Amino acid sequence: MRLPSRPSARAIGSRLTFANVTSGLCLAVLIGSGTAHAAVQGMVRSVDIIDNRVRSVDLRDNGVKSVDIKDGTLQAADFADGALLVGPQGETGAQGPQGDTGATGPQGERGLTGATGERGLQGIQGIQGIQGEEGPQGVAGPAGASGYEQVSATTSQSGGGTTTVASCPSGKVPTGGGYLLGGTTGPDFRLISSGMFQSGGPATAWRVITEGSTAYSVTVIVACVTAPPVS
Repeated sequence: MRLPSRPSARAIGSRLTFANVTSGLCLAVLIGSGTAHAAVQGMVRSVDIIDNRVRSVDLRDNGVKSVDIKDGTLQAADFADGALLVGPQGETGAQGPQGDTGATGPQGERGLTGATGERGLQGIQGIQGIQGEEGPQGVAGPAGASGYEQVSATTSQSGGGTTTVASCPSGKVPTGGGYLLGGTTGPDFRLISSGMFQSGGPATAWRVITEGSTAYSVTVIVACVTAPPVS
């Protein structure tokens, strides 16, 4: 004869429900105390329930009243939408103290160059300034040239080369000169030189050298001045 196997603790625990546990507790209370009041009322004390084991399905509809809830434990999320009335807006509170200055942020990137603005209107002309004081007289400069005089000399030539010299009077020096041609100069006429002439010292005359095969004349003109004394 085979005996039935004993159910395991896991199998028994899987079949337990809150109703089974509550019924068993009530039976134990009836047996132990000898009273039937708890069985009639179907009450279970808080000490008879393990913490965090009661679920919403274990409570009857509207079974939890205001007196059963500890003050200050409910939050806004525990109420249905529209169940909480919104009170009037309170007065603005006093301004709080100024906070500490925050750390300086990183420098931003350089912005794009703006467009060139329009040219502004021309301003009005300013008032003319007062005349300044007369400055001190400057140092006298060196004496200038004096005794300006023109001297000329003419040479005629029937063909070939010629040299014409116009000399300044004694004590005077040339400052410039030139020449004039007379007669007919052929295609082979040539000016060889024209300039100041000196012989072993400062220039004293103006000399012109020419060359040609036809008859012509040369007039040399020299401008002379009295030389200022050497300081």
